[in-house]
Amino acid sequence: MHRRVAVLTLLLAPLTATAQVNPSSPAPQRPGQAAPPQGANTADPVYRQGQADRAAWEQWLAGLTGQKAAGAAHWAARRSTQNPGSCFDGSQLREWSEGCADARVRLALPDALRRSETQYRLGWNAPITVPTASDNRAPVPPSATAPAAPAAPAAAVAPPRLPPDETACRTDWRRCADNAQLVNNFRDWALVQTRCKRQATDLARYGDPVWPWFSFGSFLRGDDYPQTGIVVAIEPRAQFGNGFGAKVNSRVTCRYDLNRGEVVDVQVTGL
Repeated sequence: MHRRVAVLTLLLAPLTATAQVNPSSPAPQRPGQAAPPQGANTADPVYRQGQADRAAWEQWLAGLTGQKAAGAAHWAARRSTQNPGSCFDGSQLREWSEGCADARVRLALPDALRRSETQYRLGWNAPITVPTASDNRAPVPPSATAPAAPAAPAAAVAPPRLPPDETACRTDWRRCADNAQLVNNFRDWALVQTRCKRQATDLARYGDPVWPWFSFGSFLRGDDYPQTGIVVAIEPRAQFGNGFGAKVNSRVTCRYDLNRGEVVDVQVTGL
């Protein structure tokens, strides 16, 4: 346990050095704020990350309106049930489905961490409360000089990327070590292949293309997929029709955004 905390602290060091926070000290507690849940280690970076992620989720959800808000709230309430259903069953409005799908993507990583990391779950269940004007503050004495300009808000710090883990990679693409591990282990890679094939088929001008039995089995080497969430799936052996009624061997390149769960673009080139 001590070793895991030490490793995570080293990972967080470049992001928190300017804050001069002692990682061995508990997070400060404002007057009136609820005490941490039983078993919580408020000095654990994983616990604090759970708090920050929950606060970010609540802030995003509060900014939605209408059908998007309803769809997001539906997924948040149903996601832990045995059969949460689909965001795209054809019976809902498009905005509702988009809100539901966005919530599904945003909650995928927190849900995986809540199941695998006890301190993260405790932090998620005790989110950071945004300070309000009712907090106790020292009164500002009157001054004869002009008031100083308000201080610029602190820059947001991106959450640290947790270390790669092959088991966690199955449900969370951000935990994959490289592109190959993501393609071979991430459970929703088949969804990427299916959506890329559907999008390319919709672009065909002269009839449906001919696809090999296993489509979009190729990808680019490297480690940018789990770092950015933008993946490239390639099918080098498709056949697309031309204006003369013939099928032409074609290479299809599909860019897909795992963050949003949608195809970015598809390019078809003849061979």
